[in-house]
Amino acid sequence: MKIRALGRNVVIRVVEQDLTTQSGIVLTRASGPQRAKVLNVGTEVTEIKEGDVILLNWNAAHKIGDDLYKVHIDEVVGVFED
Repeated sequence: MKIRALGRNVVIRVVEQDLTTQSGIVLTRASGPQRAKVLNVGTEVTEIKEGDVILLNWNAAHKIGDDLYKVHIDEVVGVFED
């Protein structure tokens, strides 16, 4: 599926992550995933770019495909840096 974000919207894909801490405690995914990769940004989005890994308010994300979500840029909390 190809989709292009419009305006201040962002299309993202969940980034799988290890749910076990360094000490071996297995964490549940009760609050949803923590990271997402930006696949496409709308024309009015300047804060992030395609390929960025972001932290966002998952309660505001709307599922649009098997592993694709749409979110408004205002719901992006930050960008993970290396």
